[in-house]
Amino acid sequence: MTIQGLFKEADGQRGSTMERAILAASLTKPWILTEQDMNDLNKQYSRNKEAVDLPENYQSVGPRGATSISGKIMLAMFPVDIPWYVTNTAPQIQFSDKTSDEKKQEFANDLMMRDLTVTALIESAAPSPNSNLRKLGFRSVMRQAIDQVVITGDALVHMDDDFRIRTFRRDAYITRRDQWGSVQHHITRESIDPLSIGVDILIASGFDVEKLKGERVADRVTELYTYIEWLPIEEEWKITQEIDDKSIGEPLIEKISPYFSIALDLVLGNNYGRGFVELNLGDLRSLNEMEGSLLDFAAAAAKHLFAIDYDAEVKEKDLTQKNGYALRASVKNGNIQDIGVLKVDKLGDFQVVQATVERKTRDLGKAFGLESELRATGDRVTALATSRVAIEAEGSLGALYAPMADSFQRPLIARAFHIAERDNLVDTLDPKLTDTKIQTGLAALAKQAAALKKRQAAPK
Repeated sequence: MTIQGLFKEADGQRGSTMERAILAASLTKPWILTEQDMNDLNKQYSRNKEAVDLPENYQSVGPRGATSISGKIMLAMFPVDIPWYVTNTAPQIQFSDKTSDEKKQEFANDLMMRDLTVTALIESAAPSPNSNLRKLGFRSVMRQAIDQVVITGDALVHMDDDFRIRTFRRDAYITRRDQWGSVQHHITRESIDPLSIGVDILIASGFDVEKLKGERVADRVTELYTYIEWLPIEEEWKITQEIDDKSIGEPLIEKISPYFSIALDLVLGNNYGRGFVELNLGDLRSLNEMEGSLLDFAAAAAKHLFAIDYDAEVKEKDLTQKNGYALRASVKNGNIQDIGVLKVDKLGDFQVVQATVERKTRDLGKAFGLESELRATGDRVTALATSRVAIEAEGSLGALYAPMADSFQRPLIARAFHIAERDNLVDTLDPKLTDTKIQTGLAALAKQAAALKKRQAAPK
């Protein structure tokens, strides 16, 4: 079976998980994942057709909350001012009596310079100014990936040989895992201009390059399928590509995969993770529906509709006259008898919906860590109380930081060092001599909590 056939077969078997991911996106950032396939959208754009209509939301807590969570994860995992990982000397070397302190310090300094070099390569990687590729920096792409993970629960990231990173949308790749969650293969689908692959590769693969050159971009855009397979015997990754059922180039063998998937809440036996938004899907759906009902209530209450008695002398045009106009009507005790105003007599129901909306908004605000909902309330609120509420909210993010570090930061660092060593940008070291640790995310959160406990225990 072709790679395209494998993709379509697997794509048709993940309906329920995709539906929930699309629902989560529709209540937060609908453009993250739409009901219409991403490649279909690309084809529409290339032919100047209208894109798919996005669903209409009645609440903004979801978008604000998802943005807040993504921003906090971004700042916690990839801060600008401090290194987000560090390579230390392995314990067996660091505490060995056979190595002098001078040698240990010299080796530690070399590791620090090595870290700085690789970090600079990662964070400075960007397309050439002469390229038509979108100019996105490291953190801009990281934000895209984190958005995908927070909202849909899963994302696939690719790092090329120039340290450039790109994120695949949920509907642009397939992942298969074993029962323990280990990846067995990925399949990606991209809408590309075949000429961007390279003339020599196209000719070797049997394509008519001159014919392609004579076509408009919109007419020659096609789908590139990539199959990334784990070979358990060789303990390597095999990468093959196809366009129009034709193999492109030679298979690529990698010790460390350039593709790594990020699954937030991965249930054993499942192929895809569950997002943070899905945990709050019930409240989000309820709030969205009730905000719509509340808007209908308000619209009905804001209407001014007049009812005129069949026998009244008042005419419709009389009600549109300017101020000071004299009407001829039946008047009793100063009240006009043959005109009435339509009223909405459901104020009690309106207040029930309004109270429920306020409660749901408050609960979701706390779940998403929105600052306005995290402030401690009461007559005597201390700075310590406010700080504790914020720390508790940050603590709930620990469940997000741990899988993000394992499936995102560590593979990213491993791939970057692999490329740097392969291309002789840094010295190749025996992995047994070093110990790479993540310094941000969960580690930073633990340090913050420890600092708070020390402040609480300090004498007043």
